[in-house]
Amino acid sequence: MLSKWHAGGYREPAIVIGQFNSLAEAEVRFLRNELDMSQATLAKCLQVGETTVRNWESGRIKVTGHGDRMIRVLYQEYATGNSEIRELVSRLAELNRALHAKNVKFEETKQGWRVAA
Repeated sequence: MLSKWHAGGYREPAIVIGQFNSLAEAEVRFLRNELDMSQATLAKCLQVGETTVRNWESGRIKVTGHGDRMIRVLYQEYATGNSEIRELVSRLAELNRALHAKNVKFEETKQGWRVAA
């Protein structure tokens, strides 16, 4: 199935939406990478745990019907140029990179945990 994908980017998103079988683990990973999303970001978008996305990508569990469909629709809208979806996905990727680049450290205080100075 992965032979339908082109290494240079997204082509023929209708193929993605039109298939009846579940996305394979390599396809989930490919689509997530094409969307420039981390596993955590995709998990939040789909309202599932990050572990769930990791398990889909490793083949430990199959993608559920709703998760499968949402990944396909998100990718289709992104690939066909829906400007609102493209902007949202780009902003999520930007925020994710900024969060990881910052390397935030926390400290425990009497009032609870807070960002360290």
